[in-house]
Amino acid sequence: MQAWRRAFQSNEARFVCVCVDGRAEATAREFQRLYFDRDMINAFIDANADFPRFQTQLGCQGLVVIDAEGCFATQRSPAFLDHRNEAFRFVESAVRALASARSTTASRDRDGGESNASASAKVDVARFAENACAETPVDLDDTEALVCTKLPFVGHSKMDSDHAEIERLMRRALASVTARNARALTEAFSKHAAEEEALLRDAEDMEDKASGVTETQERTPCSFRASSSHATDHARVLSELRLAVSATETNDNEAQVSRKKLETACRAIVEHAVTYDAAYAGKLVA
Repeated sequence: MQAWRRAFQSNEARFVCVCVDGRAEATAREFQRLYFDRDMINAFIDANADFPRFQTQLGCQGLVVIDAEGCFATQRSPAFLDHRNEAFRFVESAVRALASARSTTASRDRDGGESNASASAKVDVARFAENACAETPVDLDDTEALVCTKLPFVGHSKMDSDHAEIERLMRRALASVTARNARALTEAFSKHAAEEEALLRDAEDMEDKASGVTETQERTPCSFRASSSHATDHARVLSELRLAVSATETNDNEAQVSRKKLETACRAIVEHAVTYDAAYAGKLVA
């Protein structure tokens, strides 16, 4: 978001980040300190009555784009969860088109209804690494790099133990490409995902209580909770794993699965880990 803000002039586009989690003000202040400068519009919602009444989701599930007249260009851009970096490119293209149209209109107004190519300002759009959410981009198309990838350390003994086991099972499955090992990886990830989601929900409930939210008060809507988007991405990864396993035409455990499908599933595990798991590092109570 900060990169986009810097890529456009203030009269071309404005970017607003709104925090909606259980510790909204504290999280917004943390983002201000870590990621934003003072020119970034950084807000938060701390009352359920103030949540949007139009269709929208967390940033990883889609962004809202509004034109200069206050009309929705899109209520929800493609979800990062489903389309990865193409979702960012869609937003860039939409904002660029709106900024260009506004620039052309302004030029036509200044010129008394006439415009030319030189009158339309060129917009320098932000560009992102292919692995947009990783601090150090990883070439996930490199199978050797994929096998050597270490999942993030999160500071929770059980989750870190699970990650180490999933790493081991990924290496074994990629080495053998058998249905048996692909199923073992799928089962381990499925069990880990369920336990991790429960821990995240418990952590959010604890944050609610620490913020003074009681059992009788309405809490942050589930669709705006980080645990919900985390669970949605778990489902995406499991879908890829099950697709790899189901690609075999026999129940023989030693049958070969599609290497391409298995590699896609393992990339999905790594993408999930660097995008979601790293975000909660140190925040879960053992």
